[in-house]
Order: sequence, then structure tokens, then C-alpha cells
Amino acid sequence: MHPLPEALPIAPSSIRVIGLVKFAAAFAVAGALWWLSGPMDVLSEVLVIFGMSGLLELLTGVSTGAMARRWDTLKPWQRAVASLLVILAVIGFFLAVGAVILRLNG
Repeated sequence: MHPLPEALPIAPSSIRVIGLVKFAAAFAVAGALWWLSGPMDVLSEVLVIFGMSGLLELLTGVSTGAMARRWDTLKPWQRAVASLLVILAVIGFFLAVGAVILRLNG
């Protein structure tokens, strides 16, 4: 099976700009919806997910499609290890933020 070709070769700096635009636009619209309607509805949650994909493109310089194709080429055990590391990093981030908040408040 042949790997999927890139649709258009885009420079990482251009991908970062596209990611920044996605991130800013999605969170601006989600914030406006939240401000207008109160609690987040399904549309706002979808916008937040779209914004997070833009943030990922902004930080890595790799398009979401290219990252998905690379992820699909990993062996199952490699996916499991990478997923575990991502989950542990997210938990560590939230624990660190919580510790800072507790430290500042008390």
C-alpha cells in the first residue's frame, strides 16, 4: 500500500499561521456564543475542538491531516505508549496548574 501523497506542500510557517487563525477564530466565536447564551452548547464545544486542532498546528507546524497520517503508520503498541504519554502529560499539566492556583490562594 502506498502512502497518501500530500495535497499541497505547505511550509511549516504557513501551517503555523493557518493554525493561529483557526485557533483565534474558533475561540472568538465560541467565546461570543458562551457570552451570549451562557453555558456551552454543542456548537461551542465543536468550535473549541476545532480551535485545539489549530493550536496543535500552531505549536508543531504540521497540518492535522499529515499528523493523522503519521499516527496511522504507527504500530499498535507505539500508539498505546504515545497515548499514555500524552495522557500523563495532560494530567501533569493540570496537577501543576492546580498546585500553582492552590499556592497563590493559600
